[in-house]
Amino acid sequence: MKYWPLSILFLIGEHAFCQLDDIPARMAVYASRNNADQLFVHTDKHIYTNNEYIWFSGWLLHCGNDSMPLHRLLSLALVPADTRTPGIQQKFFMRNGYSYGSMQLPDSIAPGVYKLIAYTNVMGPDSLPLALFTQDLSIRSIRKPDIVAAATILEDTTGKKDLLLTVRNKENYQPIAGAELWVWCGNSKTIKGITDKKGTYRLNLSLVDPGSTAFPIINTKVKYQGDITYLQNKWPSNTADRQLDARFFPEGGYLVTNTICRIGWESKSSAGEPATMRAIVFEDQQPIDTITTNEQGLGKFDLPVHTGVSYSIKPIAWPAELQLKKEGYLLPTVLSKGVTISIPKAITNDSLFCKISASGYSQVNIVVHNYRTVFKQQALALKQGVVRALLLLDDVPKGLTAITLLDTNNRPLAERIFFAHYNSKTICTVTPNQQAYEKRQKVTVSFQLSKNGQPVEGFASVASAQANRYNLSKQQDIESFTYLQSSLQHVPDYTNGEGYKNEDHLEKVLLVRGWRRYTWQEVLTDKQHPLPFIQQLSVEK
Repeated sequence: MKYWPLSILFLIGEHAFCQLDDIPARMAVYASRNNADQLFVHTDKHIYTNNEYIWFSGWLLHCGNDSMPLHRLLSLALVPADTRTPGIQQKFFMRNGYSYGSMQLPDSIAPGVYKLIAYTNVMGPDSLPLALFTQDLSIRSIRKPDIVAAATILEDTTGKKDLLLTVRNKENYQPIAGAELWVWCGNSKTIKGITDKKGTYRLNLSLVDPGSTAFPIINTKVKYQGDITYLQNKWPSNTADRQLDARFFPEGGYLVTNTICRIGWESKSSAGEPATMRAIVFEDQQPIDTITTNEQGLGKFDLPVHTGVSYSIKPIAWPAELQLKKEGYLLPTVLSKGVTISIPKAITNDSLFCKISASGYSQVNIVVHNYRTVFKQQALALKQGVVRALLLLDDVPKGLTAITLLDTNNRPLAERIFFAHYNSKTICTVTPNQQAYEKRQKVTVSFQLSKNGQPVEGFASVASAQANRYNLSKQQDIESFTYLQSSLQHVPDYTNGEGYKNEDHLEKVLLVRGWRRYTWQEVLTDKQHPLPFIQQLSVEK
């Protein structure tokens, strides 16, 4: 089997289609309209208590020399996860793309789940920050009150939902009458109440309607003789609302007849939570394969695509609390005319193998780019319907890169994302001065940065805290953020927050997030639009 190096083929097809010369200019305009300034914030831990400090370091990534001086102010806001109202806000100066500091949590802050939202003073034409970062945090209370409170959601046969609150003495478990209560959900109004002689209070949940809040939480504050405690309950959903969703992502974008297509697929609940599933693939009414998704709700399978048939799946194992959709689960419609691109290994280093198959097309335009810069482009003949190629990546930087196939009018036919120079990594070796420490004892560490065995210069942000103050599900490391989250929308979660380091997980992610047809349409039209005016917020002195 022969592979043609695309870097050589480009010389052959250099003058085949003059309209290809227009694409780099359009890509440059698109990049200028979609600012690439990125902000990353490192916090010292994920779990805090009242009166503690949130220590942080903030860094601007991929920031151009022309826009770097504009970012002079970093704003931090701590917002309850179920509302849009900041609980705490503070501003810090930023210099040369770097800021650091601390923000103290008040003693009165309510325990719960929060989002730390960070943004700079540079705003876009839509009045939204160009550089924005969010981090999930938890706040817990260190004070143990002398009361015990509980909340139970009740539902009758008519669908009416009530919240039943009980308050009791911690020592003798006797009911407490006269405890003050405050109940709210999202941005709803706050309902005040008092427990009766049985230590109970019942509230109709229709009075605290969360409105359009995505994942509403019912919050309850209980106060009795100086003791304060907080409760949180998920908003009850109807059983019929909790459905099993499945989405299918053919490699390249479409199912094309007479090809063997690799399909990435994703299974979730209707609320967006990953769901493990096992299912049977049907060609019309004939079972042909059994497929599964992992604990992140991701999977992949190969499908021989034929003409005149439809494909679907039938789940045979899934979370018991989820209902199946009545309409079933259909794969995308098979196209009789189209182009596919197959990449056996999308996590690569200095070269990339790919296979391009076509039905109804004799030639395509191939563009290798990252939506900021065009690295290679060429008109490619498909005389036999299939071309196998070896793409040399000498001119491609490390990170996510796309191969987009266009027709002769530069309309997108297929696209696939790959990760170039994956093993070209900078290694940070951290060495503490000892293995165990006493409370409030000074921690001294030394660290060394190296690449390919040679020392390199760089910056580091180091934090030390108890292991139980970290939550791996909330972890965001700077590599995963830079190469994945900032470039792909809605990246599937990984258990320890370091999906970038798991090649198999990353292969699946690129397969289900590898087709950005509408982004390419923006590239083709952006040349006609003026550049945006960048507004700046004033820096308070």
